[in-house]
Amino acid sequence: MGGVVARAAFTLPSYIPGSVQAIFTMSTPHNNPTASLERHVNDVYDSVNRFWRRAFSNGTLSDVSLVSIAGGNLDAMINSDYTYVGDMAPERNALSILSTGVNDVWLSVDHQSVLWCYQMSRKFAALLLQVLDARRPSQLLPLDERMGVMRRLLYSSLDDGFAARREQIP
Repeated sequence: MGGVVARAAFTLPSYIPGSVQAIFTMSTPHNNPTASLERHVNDVYDSVNRFWRRAFSNGTLSDVSLVSIAGGNLDAMINSDYTYVGDMAPERNALSILSTGVNDVWLSVDHQSVLWCYQMSRKFAALLLQVLDARRPSQLLPLDERMGVMRRLLYSSLDDGFAARREQIP
């Protein structure tokens, strides 16, 4: 649930706007807790998700990128549907993908191995190195460039063909 905690940080009074511009999560249940044992947990989810939806609408988070990678069928702890972030952030800022769709990974991974899977860790390290830019005050590429790099590195080349065909449909 580290991704939920990272997103919750934006709601705190001590958060400094603009201090975080990218959140990368792996197997984080963004939409719902995996087990609703206490109402307080549901309240935290509701509050954080409401803040994020509103903050993108009013421009507060317009430069923040949110990436969610789900383990897929082998992750018995987190339902991959819960990792989807496209309903809380616009497409320009959000990317949700299953590990089976990650270019050069192609594997469903269990909850723990999403962090240490060799192919996933190499892909994630390459992604970080390419979106970092120490010459800028933010130390990251601008949002559109950053998201372009992430989509190019994570999405398979098959997705390019589907996207091109979608654009051609009248």
